[in-house]
Amino acid sequence: MRMQSRRWRIRSAVRKKQPAAAALHKRRVPLDRRGNAWQSLPMTSKDIRISRNEGLGRYELRLDGALVGIAEYEEDSDSVALTHTEMESDYRHQGYSSRLAKYAVEDIVSGGGRIKPYCSYMAAYLKKHPEYSHHVSWPQD
Repeated sequence: MRMQSRRWRIRSAVRKKQPAAAALHKRRVPLDRRGNAWQSLPMTSKDIRISRNEGLGRYELRLDGALVGIAEYEEDSDSVALTHTEMESDYRHQGYSSRLAKYAVEDIVSGGGRIKPYCSYMAAYLKKHPEYSHHVSWPQD
């Protein structure tokens, strides 16, 4: 039996109106030998720990014990200013930054504080997640 090309398999599936195949075709997701979408290993394959380091004024994300990301903050009497977020270059664009942001935001909200996002990443995260909008005080320019 001859292996069919990736293009033929996707076009055939698109003609049959299979929405998942059409989405793969539009996004150009790489396929394995059997025509299944290739997926990277899930983030849970590593030991992920996120914690608040009050002494340094930051949230820390550690993978297998190594510090790979931080979200710095400054506390005020009624709010917490998120000032800077940084992730090691090898771990960017893998969802770790959003996990760190979610942890920081939920920690602040659970403590009853208001969030002031001075960091551009945190501001973008909060705009994508309107469920936190009533906890945000946008800084004045």
